[in-house]
Order: sequence, then C-alpha cells, then structure tokens
Amino acid sequence: TNEDAESRTASRSSDIFQDEDRANTLLKSLINQKGLNSAWQRIAGRVQSLGQGLELVQEVVGRFHQDYVTRVDYNSTVETKHAGQLKKHNVLLEGLNGVTSKLSSIVFEEHTP
Repeated sequence: TNEDAESRTASRSSDIFQDEDRANTLLKSLINQKGLNSAWQRIAGRVQSLGQGLELVQEVVGRFHQDYVTRVDYNSTVETKHAGQLKKHNVLLEGLNGVTSKLSSIVFEEHTP
C-alpha cells in the first residue's frame, strides 16, 4: 500500500543518518572545497573592509572634542557674542557714514565753482 511505501522510504532516508560512514560520505560529497575557499575569501575581505571602516569611525569619534563644537558653545559664541559685535559695528558704521556724508558735503561746497 501507499503507507508501506512511505514508511520504507522514510526508513531508508533515516538509515543514511544512522550509518555514520554513509552520512560522512554524503556530506563530503555535498561540500565543494573551491566553493568554501572562495566563500571564506569573500567573508575575510568583508571583515577586513569592516575593520578598516571601524578604525576610521573610531578616529572621527576620537576627534569629536577637537573638531566639533557643541550647540551650546556655538550659540553662546556665534549667535550671542558675534551678534552683539555685529550690532555694535553697525552702529559705528552708521555714525561713520554720517560723518563722511557731512565731510563730503563740506568739501563739495568749498570746491564748487
């Protein structure tokens, strides 16, 4: 019957794993040495590439305190101090423009024929 055939097929399939020599032979026949070497070379290349990338990232992280400014420091230096200096310079420039305008009108009045 159909059930007997299935049970014989199942017992034959499990026999290969019960016989260690047959299992080893089967497994060895499934393994391709060149394929394994090729796969390991690809994996080793990827690991090496990841290692180099990790070193680069560690260098960048190590320089954070030197190369980058915190937002608080940026805000206090650039936006507060520099903004104040720019306002002062603007006031001084407006005063200088007023003085040069007066001077210019005096010079042109004296030298106009």
